Amino acid sequence: AAQSSLGFLYANGQGVSQDAATAARWFEKASKQGYTLAQSNLAAMYVSGQGVEKDMSKAYYWLLIAQQQDPSLQSRVQTAEQELSAADRVRVQRDVRAWKPVKE
Repeated sequence: AAQSSLGFLYANGQGVSQDAATAARWFEKASKQGYTLAQSNLAAMYVSGQGVEKDMSKAYYWLLIAQQQDPSLQSRVQTAEQELSAADRVRVQRDVRAWKPVKE
């Protein structure tokens, strides 16, 4: 949770200089550990290309993982899904099934 909070601070420039790339790195660390809010925030960064290269596959990946804990993300999942080919959706869904949180 602390890593996600750092990501939020950097994303919004609260108490630190605003830095989207640093925010994305902190959100990614927290996301890999299973923190749902960080996963949702990281997905939003991949959708917009803020702090990371725009990548709908990665956005979809993190949204699918986050949705397992937060069903309210369904509309965002569907929006990301529409941006991908069927083959990309299947590949990402396979990767999500293999995902496990890690400790960093």
